Amino acid sequence: MNLYPEMNEKIVGILKTGEGHCLYAAARIEQLEEQLATIRKAAESVCKAWNTEAPDVILGDRINEMQDLLS
Repeated sequence: MNLYPEMNEKIVGILKTGEGHCLYAAARIEQLEEQLATIRKAAESVCKAWNTEAPDVILGDRINEMQDLLS
């Protein structure tokens, strides 16, 4: 299954209208999206420091694997 940040955002909105476990799930999705953003920023910083290509080019499938693990 392909996962998309935009869909995560929509699902969070839906979950926030619920109770208990829905609110927990919404908070967890938001937390994971924040962690992924932090990982991407760190990868970009490393690439800039090494004066190399964009992190998606350098890390390739690893970023996708991290997204899958964080989803």
